[in-house]
Amino acid sequence: MNTKKTIWDDLKDLPRNEKIEKETWQKIETKLSKPKYFINVLTGFVTIALVFLIFALLTSTSKEEMAIQQASEHVLESVYFLHDSEFDQFDVQPSSWYTFIRINDDEQILKEFQNQLTANKKVVAPQPSTIYLHGDYVDLILKYPNDSLKKYKVLLSEPGYIYDVDTKEWYFNDHPNFENTVYKLTREQFTSWLPMFVLFNAIFTTLAEKFLKRKYKVKKITYGGENTVAKYTIYGSTILLGFILFLFIFKQFVVHIFWILIIFAILLTINIMIESKYGQNKAAIYMLISSSIGLLLFVLFFTLNL
Repeated sequence: MNTKKTIWDDLKDLPRNEKIEKETWQKIETKLSKPKYFINVLTGFVTIALVFLIFALLTSTSKEEMAIQQASEHVLESVYFLHDSEFDQFDVQPSSWYTFIRINDDEQILKEFQNQLTANKKVVAPQPSTIYLHGDYVDLILKYPNDSLKKYKVLLSEPGYIYDVDTKEWYFNDHPNFENTVYKLTREQFTSWLPMFVLFNAIFTTLAEKFLKRKYKVKKITYGGENTVAKYTIYGSTILLGFILFLFIFKQFVVHIFWILIIFAILLTINIMIESKYGQNKAAIYMLISSSIGLLLFVLFFTLNL
């Protein structure tokens, strides 16, 4: 039997003074329970100061915003416009996330246009009726800082005539610079990035194809493998995707970008699922993804004027 004493046995054998131990524990308890007045006061002061500061900032900010809004609630903030419109249609939306909807927020042009609108005079519809029924229009949505909107159709084929979509009334603006201001306001400035993007996309697609051929050791990237149905389905849906996207361009359909992305995502997902099941390697999947995204970005660049 091992009778060697451990350190815990030595500690038990130490002499104890219960009186001193009791006094020591009382001192410890006193220190622990003693309120820390300085820390509490400091914490309370900082808390009150922060609450007061936040309240002051919010109050001053709301007052400033209210003052600015009251001072500029009638100042034109932006104009959304759409060309090539007919009299009985009005497709403009107060958002640049719709295809072919352009926005002009140039302060100088907006101020000039707003000042010229004061020259509007109520008139009867242009005669004969074919002038406005088959005329060339640009549709406008005027947006103000208080989120109020005003809808106009400007008759370009007969300069000066304006149709108020909300009140269904005709106006004529006889300001000498009105036609020129409308032109500046609704001038479409296509981004200089579009040609560069087309060139970059062509180079990237070519390099991606060569890289995938070398990596997966194939002479030609084909979709659907040896399955004829899968092959025609992928090629057909890809052509359909391109047709639908380019249809937005040539017909100038005004739709939210969300629906384009949904159509793209559904068709691309179907193609990837088919290719992953019947394809012979991953080269076709990666090529399918890169080419589809390139087509989508081209359409978005063109229709949204990014």
